[in-house]
Amino acid sequence: ELSEEMYRARLTQLQNSVDALMFVIEDTNLQRIVGVGTLLIEHKFIHSAGRCGHIEDIVVDTSQRGRGLGKKMVTHLNEVARRTGCYKAILNC
Repeated sequence: ELSEEMYRARLTQLQNSVDALMFVIEDTNLQRIVGVGTLLIEHKFIHSAGRCGHIEDIVVDTSQRGRGLGKKMVTHLNEVARRTGCYKAILNC
């Protein structure tokens, strides 16, 4: 189980990371987060010391499923990976 202290420590670590990018989808009518996704940037020696993006932790609120939000999140994270110089992005399930 994740304690409050562990949660806050990990959140601070992620907020300070340039290689772990977290995105949210907010329903402004409901004023709450309904989707999340993470892009992790891996630095490689191959591909001229290139970068590889790992798309992970795609979650959509059960009440919002079927609206294509997960697909939109994956598309957005793939575009962010491309813009940050990743030669590929992998969807890790």
